[in-house]
Amino acid sequence: MILKAIQTISAPNTEYPYNVIAFETLHFTQPVTFLTGDNGSGKSTLLRILKELSTAIDIGHGRPFSESIRRELPNHFTLAWQTKSQRGFYLQSEDFINYIEWAKSESAFYHDELAAVERKHTNKQSMGYLLESGLQRGNAQHMDAITENVGNASHGEGYLEFFKTRLRDNALYLLDEPETPLSFHGQLALMTMIHEASNRGCQFIICTHSPILLAFPGATIYHFNHTIEAIRYDQHPIVTNTRMFLEDPQRTLHYLFKDNK
Repeated sequence: MILKAIQTISAPNTEYPYNVIAFETLHFTQPVTFLTGDNGSGKSTLLRILKELSTAIDIGHGRPFSESIRRELPNHFTLAWQTKSQRGFYLQSEDFINYIEWAKSESAFYHDELAAVERKHTNKQSMGYLLESGLQRGNAQHMDAITENVGNASHGEGYLEFFKTRLRDNALYLLDEPETPLSFHGQLALMTMIHEASNRGCQFIICTHSPILLAFPGATIYHFNHTIEAIRYDQHPIVTNTRMFLEDPQRTLHYLFKDNK
């Protein structure tokens, strides 16, 4: 295990982000931990707190909290480490789209720079031309490779490739609703990647609404509903409600549309 727990030192319950979650100690005893609950329950807020305190790389380069909150977080929460790792990252599902747009923008920029170098130098054998064109061509090719390998695939396939190529051994990964761009089979593929990475010493803390991901063997599932409690897979509302609907969808739809003739 990499991260063992997060503990509350003191937290003002009238201020964000402290007023959306309340706990003394939350333990992470398994390679995979799920944070679940309705939108606004605090699960994503907790994941962002973990991201800030662990100094995990933010794939989206975002700032989920203000600078003042970020400075104050260590005064209110502390992390207990088994083996602190600088590897890993924090990823929201929409960050993938932002990353691809950034890569396309960078690719266009470097191609423009290369064209400017071509116009600037009339002597294509000069050292200046060779150095400048080599630099810009290399940058352009690097960004082109990103957009071709990831950006040109289907959204789900690109997301999985993006995720797979960034997994490293003995790393901590904080994922916020990674199922969003994925089909049923895509979620199974993601589970396989997580399983293989956990066997290589990785740890995952994941916010999710997916009954598929929640079935990950041996995972800890925390449910956020005013309090934070561990819950079994077959008792989780996501699972029981989905199962009830799939067993008899017409029964549910009858009550939803009972006023329609």
